[in-house]
Amino acid sequence: MTESLLRSNYPDVPYLTTALRLAQLSAVIELLSEPAFVTVQQNMLYKTRAAAEATAVIVKTLVTAGLVFWAQGQGQELGVLPFAAGELAYSTSLTIVYLTQTVPVARLEGFSLLPKRMQTRCVSIRSQGKCMALILFFSVRDSMLSLYSLSLCYTYLHHCIYKQPSSGH
Repeated sequence: MTESLLRSNYPDVPYLTTALRLAQLSAVIELLSEPAFVTVQQNMLYKTRAAAEATAVIVKTLVTAGLVFWAQGQGQELGVLPFAAGELAYSTSLTIVYLTQTVPVARLEGFSLLPKRMQTRCVSIRSQGKCMALILFFSVRDSMLSLYSLSLCYTYLHHCIYKQPSSGH
């Protein structure tokens, strides 16, 4: 869908193509934080989660507002670009905080946050791509954690699709 939007001339929004590319990149970067997020959940590292989320929201707000105010002062129209840049800042800072806080935990407990090749079966062709994309980012210690991780990712994906536009996240 994004590719068809990028090739069309509609809608005429300044920097739309760039903003969509930034949104794609931020989604990939945020997926990189998923193994660390699962580690945080499994080990009940609530301070780490709070620090990651708070840092990400503050950075997102500063980047978005900073670009909006800068563009207004320069008399430039950036369209949706500040919001895409803010989302990129959010996903990047979230991933950095999660990874820096969970790498020592992974080393201590003897597992890796890096992707491992796994075999799985998805029930429908439509969901197969989503399953494979999500599973590739997990390094799991047993099948129960794998099921938990997959369930958590689908819950998160549902949240992003249906809740994110109204929550500003």
